[in-house]
Amino acid sequence: MARPRSPARREFLIQSAAAIAGLAVGCGDNRTPSAGLRLGVIGVGRQGTGHLDELLKRSDVHVVAVADVDATHLAAATALSRDLVAYRDYRELLARIDLDGVVIATPDHWHARTAIDAANAGKHVYCEKPLTLTLAEGRKMVDAARVNGIAFQTGSQLRSLRQFQLACEIVRNGRIGQLLSIETAVSPGPFQGGLPAALPQPATLDWDLWLGQCPEVPYHQLRADWTFRYFHDYAGGAITDLGAHELDIAQWGAGYERSGPTKIRGTATFAPGNFFETPTTFDVTFTYDNGVTLHLTTTDGDWSVEFTGTDGWIRLIGATLEASRPELLDYVLGSGAIVLATTTGHYENWFGAIANGTVPVADVEIGHRTASICHLANLAIELGRELTWDPIAEAFVGDAEADARRSRPQRAPWTV
Repeated sequence: MARPRSPARREFLIQSAAAIAGLAVGCGDNRTPSAGLRLGVIGVGRQGTGHLDELLKRSDVHVVAVADVDATHLAAATALSRDLVAYRDYRELLARIDLDGVVIATPDHWHARTAIDAANAGKHVYCEKPLTLTLAEGRKMVDAARVNGIAFQTGSQLRSLRQFQLACEIVRNGRIGQLLSIETAVSPGPFQGGLPAALPQPATLDWDLWLGQCPEVPYHQLRADWTFRYFHDYAGGAITDLGAHELDIAQWGAGYERSGPTKIRGTATFAPGNFFETPTTFDVTFTYDNGVTLHLTTTDGDWSVEFTGTDGWIRLIGATLEASRPELLDYVLGSGAIVLATTTGHYENWFGAIANGTVPVADVEIGHRTASICHLANLAIELGRELTWDPIAEAFVGDAEADARRSRPQRAPWTV
């Protein structure tokens, strides 16, 4: 956990009211060299509607199509703009030759398949985090993006907020000395007591298509709603949902955003009588090949990331950046310094990558590695032992049981 505040300690604060809003959709200043981009949005439920609403307000792109398995979602989306063409099957949207890119905001278990299909159709991709449902899916997404030469942005929007960029840049340039450890904390998973009575399946919802690759089960409203993320079949609970934000920044600051830890151990609590299947609280430690440890736990307070080195510490609590000495945050990069991205908006960064053929700040490889560390945490909890991971081979060392869990059985025809 991050240290408690102390009135005797000098602190330097950088606050941004835009930080929390930035978690919902990309934010920026509406300046981009990509005027005229034509986009589609796949998945227009709660998160997807946020993206759609934001994109429709912009003058530099044109959203022309939406896809969703629920006709109610499609009706609500098309009510926002009569220029939108609605599709029940996302593959029909991808078949349009006039689309430059897609924003994917489906439930987690659909991310890999839709993104790979989009890449193979030559569409640039912005896909919400966590990128994957399993470890094995991520490499396939990276390969599809590379083979097709598309710009792939992961929806890890904290990377486009200056205080997070600054914190990681300070750590990467040794301003706190040699990095020793990282502490991260996120909100616990929710509790749903008892078994809520199942409501009738809406006639507007294609439940079989919603399930996709996942096992066939009867409809339940908590599975189909935003709470899908607390069922093992579709997501990884608070660790993949909330932890993906903080762990992404932790790996960025440590310089391991394109790699990963080598040792993982963790425990969790599962509230008795909880209808949800994923952990309520958790305590996970990752160790990297240079000895740095990364600790993830739950908190009832603000989310946080704290880097501790041999010469000080720097931490992010919500939208606030603090340091053990204020001068740590007031520095000039010297010759040969590591300079990280200075994006002003997550959409802008993606649009620029499309226009200029560059790699976005939350490239698919980075999104894959962030999702991977979340999956590693859940697997260590499920198996109840320390795991040894080879981040180059992307395989477990000497552990056939863990290795078999890198993927899951998938229903045809939606295999990845």
